[in-house]
Amino acid sequence: DYASSVLTRLRAYAQQSKMMEILASVVLEELKENEVEKIRAEFQAMDLNEDGRIGHDELEKILMGSGYRPTAATRLATEIMDVLDLDADRFITFNEFSLFYSSQFVPRFDVSRLEAVFRRLDRDGSGQLSADE
Repeated sequence: DYASSVLTRLRAYAQQSKMMEILASVVLEELKENEVEKIRAEFQAMDLNEDGRIGHDELEKILMGSGYRPTAATRLATEIMDVLDLDADRFITFNEFSLFYSSQFVPRFDVSRLEAVFRRLDRDGSGQLSADE
């Protein structure tokens, strides 16, 4: 029925969101210290009220300060939230932000670094990642 379908999708979304948070943590651990510091500085500059997360209103203010008209700033802030707010709590956390922002460093990852990340996640050494891992 419809209710069980919705619950199934919500559970899948929750698992995906948890996986993205774990991935963000792993990516941060693999970056150089100065890269993490740069990401943190960018995040803190956008966290206008210094509550440790970026809300829609903060994004709007930043965009309007960059020259966007209010209507365009609201629309773009919504689009940004839709992409970066992985857990749909209406805020962008540092991990969510860092997963996006760190993508600029990904081309420098060589295969050995990616394999090291995979081995860390593959706790049982099976060569595959289970849902628990």
